Amino acid sequence: MARITHEGVKLLVSKHAAEAKSLQREFANELELARHSAKLLDDNAKSLDEIVAQFTEIDFRHFEAFGGLNSFAVTTYKGRVLATSRVVDFYGMAKTAEAILERATGSSFSRQISYDAGRTLAETLRRFGRSVPSTQPLNLPDGSLPKVQSSANRVSYYSTRFEPEFEPGLMDVLTLIESHINSAIVVGDQSHNRFPESTFRTQFLVASHALSALEQVLRRHEELSGRSFIKRLRQLLDSPEAKIIRTARKLRNMCMHYGIPGDVTDLNGNAFMFGLVEALEPGLDYQHALNSARVVLSTMSEIFGDWTR
Repeated sequence: MARITHEGVKLLVSKHAAEAKSLQREFANELELARHSAKLLDDNAKSLDEIVAQFTEIDFRHFEAFGGLNSFAVTTYKGRVLATSRVVDFYGMAKTAEAILERATGSSFSRQISYDAGRTLAETLRRFGRSVPSTQPLNLPDGSLPKVQSSANRVSYYSTRFEPEFEPGLMDVLTLIESHINSAIVVGDQSHNRFPESTFRTQFLVASHALSALEQVLRRHEELSGRSFIKRLRQLLDSPEAKIIRTARKLRNMCMHYGIPGDVTDLNGNAFMFGLVEALEPGLDYQHALNSARVVLSTMSEIFGDWTR
C-alpha cells in the first residue's frame, strides 16, 4: 500500500500538477512515510550500513523508552514473522522516546500506518477523477489472526537466530526482509484470485527487492560463506527462478513505478496485464514470472523460518 501511495502520487504529479501539490501539502506526513517504506534495501540513496545504523539507533531508543525487559515484540502468523516492534518503528520513523511511547499508548498518525496510506490513496484516486473501490476483507484460510508475541528483550530473541557474528542492527535488517517476504505470501496468496494484477506486482517486486537485499548481506559477510544457512541463501540466489527475477529489470521497474516504456508496442488486450510481461521481457511469460516469484518467496520464507543456531 505504501508503494501504491508513493507511486500513485508521483503519477498524479505528471498528469495533474496542481492537484498533486494540494495532495502533497495535505498528506505530507503520510507521503513521507510511504517514500520511506517503498524500497526495502533496493535503494541507491541509502547503504546497508546506514540502515543497520538506523536499527542500532532504534534499539537504543526502545531500551530507553521501555527498559531492557520489555523492549521487543514479534508478530507472527503460523510461526512466520510478519513484523517486530523494531520494524514497525523503522517504518513509523519515530525519533524520540516520547514518540515511541505515544505510538504504544496514544492515537498518533504513526499507529495507523495502513489507515493513513489507504486514506491518502483514496484521495489520490479522487484527484484522478476515479471512484474509490469498496474495502475487501482478507479472509485467512483458518480464520486465525496474526499473534503478537512479546519477548523479554532483543538479546533473548536473537540469541537463537541467525549467525552469532551478526550485530543486532543487521539481525533487525534480516527480520525486516523476512517480514516483507512473509507478508507478501500471506496477503498475496489470499488475494490473488480477486486481484491478480496487484498481487503479481507485489509478489514479484518483494521477491526482487528481497533478493537484492540478501545479496548485500552476503557480500557484507563473505567470511561466513561456509555456514549452512548462508549456503542455502547462496543456492537460492543462484537458482534459475532467482536469476529470472534479478535480470527482469524492466518488469521490476514497471511493477514498482507503473510507467510503460514508449518503445513497447506488442501489447495484447486479451492477455494478462495486456501482455506487458511478455513485451517487456522477451522469452518470459506471465505464468513463468509468477511461478518464479512464488518459488523464491516460499524458499526464502523456509530458510528464515529454519535459521537457528
